[in-house]
Amino acid sequence: MIGSNSAFNATSGTTTQCVCAGNAQECIALLVPLVRGSFHALDGLMAACRSDTGTWSGRAAELFHERLQAMEPRASACMQTLQMLDGLLSAM
Repeated sequence: MIGSNSAFNATSGTTTQCVCAGNAQECIALLVPLVRGSFHALDGLMAACRSDTGTWSGRAAELFHERLQAMEPRASACMQTLQMLDGLLSAM
């Protein structure tokens, strides 16, 4: 549980920094490692729970990983929008 609170705090802090930065390029630089790190952490969790797929913890890891994968296209679209915004701001 401590790990998940730490992850939440890191996510919340990164989001706050992103909003306060007011710079799309800096925002992208902050969010990309967070998203990639989430995938790596979940891949590790899946590997650890693979032998546990019959239990609630193994199934919870699978469901969470599936949900994150379902969110990936929206995250990619968001990143593209931020990159476009950065291009527009740079051109001004």
